Amino acid sequence: MMPRERDLREEPGNAVDLPSGALAGSVFHALLGQVPMVDRGVKHARFAVLRLCTQPAILVECGFVSNNAESTLISSAAWREHVANAIVDGVGGYKELAETKARPKVIADYRRAATSDGNGLQTGKP
Repeated sequence: MMPRERDLREEPGNAVDLPSGALAGSVFHALLGQVPMVDRGVKHARFAVLRLCTQPAILVECGFVSNNAESTLISSAAWREHVANAIVDGVGGYKELAETKARPKVIADYRRAATSDGNGLQTGKP
């Protein structure tokens, strides 16, 4: 596939690109550390809802309704709450980083904590 003109155009960043990346990393690690889900990585895109932000901002995709297995999970209130709590933990980690320069937890930290408190990892089933 040939590159399109818009693929070659350099898009200017904004003042919150770096903090948004830190926020994305913190939420990413919290999600993968607490919720068994496919690791799709952290992506960067110049969506208008992000490009025009004046505060750190991210978009989180936690599954696709077009995927039967993911759709079943998404339909579960317990699973959605589990995902939401992980996102809150990630935002909290970013807040600590911004305020005290404390390193946010990484995936291994979340998994180690889950194992040491005897709960183990969630199975992804509500």
